[in-house]
Amino acid sequence: MFEWGKKDTPRPYKTYSKRIIIHDTADHFSTRLMDIQLWLTTFNVVITVQSTRDQPMLNITEEELDRKIYPKIWYNQNGGGNVSVNDLRRQRENQENLYGDITFSLEINPNASPWYIKLPNAQTERPDIAVAALYCKHFEKKSIEEGKLNISTFAGSAEPLYFTAFEKDDTLKFNAELDQTAKQLINELSEVRRNDIWNKPYYLRLHSTNIGSRRKTLNINQQDDQIRMTFLMPLFVIGSLDVLVPKEIIPAWDPPEPYRRKFG
Repeated sequence: MFEWGKKDTPRPYKTYSKRIIIHDTADHFSTRLMDIQLWLTTFNVVITVQSTRDQPMLNITEEELDRKIYPKIWYNQNGGGNVSVNDLRRQRENQENLYGDITFSLEINPNASPWYIKLPNAQTERPDIAVAALYCKHFEKKSIEEGKLNISTFAGSAEPLYFTAFEKDDTLKFNAELDQTAKQLINELSEVRRNDIWNKPYYLRLHSTNIGSRRKTLNINQQDDQIRMTFLMPLFVIGSLDVLVPKEIIPAWDPPEPYRRKFG
């Protein structure tokens, strides 16, 4: 679609100029001006959970059912505090697989697709790209009981990025003195890897504590929970990550409203 006064060719949102100091020798250095391009990208994520309608096949222990708790106000129970899943068996909460915590992991690899940056004077098929940040721009829940659907993101939140898809123990055990030297070397290499931001995949983790398949009215009304999200991902192309992201591109802070008991 063409708009009057706007160019139809893609171009960076902003371009920063940074002076780089290059040490040619120990006594001599030179400077070079480098352009840092900030590109804005958006992508959509839809999560739909389809749970089994029958009794869960997992053998959940009584201790696990007691540890999993929900706010009492969700079930119109008097008083504050929480109620365990074990106390909600008659309401078929355990049949909806809602008490199983789940974490969704999404790999974000900016240079996995064969896309390129084309400028008036130059073109590169594989630019060096760094993920600058990740923001949730739009968040929408579709559920029979929307208030009970809980997930660890909302519109305007800045999402943390991880090096691994899920938590894992990278602790190395060493006994001999030689092993301690190897451990120090591995730690130094890991630190170099953390500082290298270019062309590196990251992982977004979305954790939910109450998502599944909802039932109402003697199982006549059934619906699988669904979450729709739009993420804003600024990308730096050729440059350094020490340029601040402009505030005007960060979505407005819009956390979900907390549950409150109303009198009227």
